[in-house]
Amino acid sequence: MGTCGPLNRFGETMKLRLIRPNAYHLRGGSNAGLLVHGQEALLIDTGLDDDAGRRILRLAEGLGVSITAILITHAHADHFGGGAFLRRRTGAPVYAPAVEAGIIAHPLLEPLFLFGGAMPIAELRGRFTLARRSCPVDHLLEPGPLTIGPFTVEVVPLPGHAPNQVGIAWEDVLFCADAFFPIEVLQKHPIPFCADVGPALETLARLPTMPYAFFAPGHGDSLTSETLPAVIEANRQQLQTILQVVQETLDEPQETAALLKAVADHLGADHRAPWQHYLAQTTVLAALAY
Repeated sequence: MGTCGPLNRFGETMKLRLIRPNAYHLRGGSNAGLLVHGQEALLIDTGLDDDAGRRILRLAEGLGVSITAILITHAHADHFGGGAFLRRRTGAPVYAPAVEAGIIAHPLLEPLFLFGGAMPIAELRGRFTLARRSCPVDHLLEPGPLTIGPFTVEVVPLPGHAPNQVGIAWEDVLFCADAFFPIEVLQKHPIPFCADVGPALETLARLPTMPYAFFAPGHGDSLTSETLPAVIEANRQQLQTILQVVQETLDEPQETAALLKAVADHLGADHRAPWQHYLAQTTVLAALAY
């Protein structure tokens, strides 16, 4: 889940960008990563749906490689929605973190949580919040080194945006999921989706200290260790502003709707559409729980 809705046209052509030798950033509405060794490839995230999966498969075939494993960073539909198609077409096993794996296998849980545990309204059953196919998870991702065939990667905890989100590091590249968003995205969607504010802030604090040269996010272009800090600071300030507005509004008892309105008014955020409302509400509730 990018921030408060689709960040781009998911029907657009996915672009293959080389970050460093054998490490590719697949740029689209939601990004993916591809690591290559010989004729084998390890895929990081799968895009929104079957169409995204087909585009990823064509890009891999264009490189002359076969996807031999699929790693999913977190359980938002725009990152795992293509997983079932790719697993079926390639036979590659799927890896995902605990907690996230349950939602990937049971996609209805995502809009169910957004709607307070009740069966979700139609506006929360679109493909952006309800993946069209469940995707069995074959292996759980645990923090630390992981060897799959010729690849040895590091599973890096990046919780906050999603409860058990992880990044995947290889050599000097970190595929960092939705741990942060580009500044232009924050300007367009000023209430970034966040499930747990404390860990999100801790993740933002840790990222610039990590020993990687390149950071490939789930949305937007990859960054270098030199360009990362400014983007991290913008994300940190956005969460801190939300926390401050919630705290100031709670000088007197308030209902959740009043808190959300106060935050949206302060940041100039549009939350009139039902999906905007419920995604933004999650962030406000996370701020309330902080």
